[in-house]
Amino acid sequence: MDSHIGEYKGTVDMQLNPEQSTGPYGAYSFTLTLADNSFYNGFAAAHRKSLAIYFAHTDPALKDYGVGIAQVKTAADGRVSFSKYYYGPEYEGGGNGMETCIKQ
Repeated sequence: MDSHIGEYKGTVDMQLNPEQSTGPYGAYSFTLTLADNSFYNGFAAAHRKSLAIYFAHTDPALKDYGVGIAQVKTAADGRVSFSKYYYGPEYEGGGNGMETCIKQ
C-alpha cells in the first residue's frame, strides 16, 4: 500500500551477489517490475532475516526513489516472504508504504 497510489502489484527479482556476501551477510541486486511495466532497480544488504533496500525508478525525472527495511519470514508451509516499510523523500513531496512479497 503506497501513500500516493494505494494498492499495487508487481514482481520482485533479487539476485545474490556471492562475491560481496559472507556468513550471515548477503548482498543482492534488486528489481521491482510493476503491473504497468514500470521498473525500479536497486540493491539490498541482508543480515540473517533483515534487509535494507535502496530502490529507484528507471526514469530519474520522476524522483521516485527511496529506502526500505524488511523482515524475512518462513511460513509453516515453507513459503518465504518479506514485509517491507519504505520511504521515498522526493516523489510527489515524499511518501511511504508497506509491501509484502511472497517467493514464487
